Amino acid sequence: MVKRFVAVITALLIVLSCTFAALASSNETEIIPGSGFSLGDADMNGSVNVKDSTAIQKHIADMIVLTAEQLNLADTDQNGTVNIKDATYIQKQVAGLVPPAAIKPPANPPATTDAAATVTEPTDNTPDTTPVATDAPASAPVQDTTQATTTAPTEEPTRDSDKPIELPFIPIN
Repeated sequence: MVKRFVAVITALLIVLSCTFAALASSNETEIIPGSGFSLGDADMNGSVNVKDSTAIQKHIADMIVLTAEQLNLADTDQNGTVNIKDATYIQKQVAGLVPPAAIKPPANPPATTDAAATVTEPTDNTPDTTPVATDAPASAPVQDTTQATTTAPTEEPTRDSDKPIELPFIPIN
């Protein structure tokens, strides 16, 4: 009975692990129309994998420069900005934690309104910067005393290695 139970559990674990492996390695992301690449394929090698996430991270750190087409593919949430959220989404997708990034339909343009009703009159809110003449004498510049002056040590401090370092005793209440 126990052997049969162990065999069934083992078989079940094998089936589940194969299913998760197939889901994690599948590349069923949508192809961006006209590009031939999947959304998330930042390095444009034909598959979405951890290399795409790494390319996004390197781009964010200014280590590499992605082309406009690569940036379009890297923007998995399609918010117009490639950031760490896009790299994280690709990592989650590769691990099988989230579905492949889907292409969002273009947002509807805002409804047009009557142009005459939305015209605003320009206002002049610029501050007056004309100098004012005074009879007071010009004052000397004030020295900033908030930072202390420091001097560099003239020689390296030395320590006699034969003597132990004595630390103060601090009682704990």
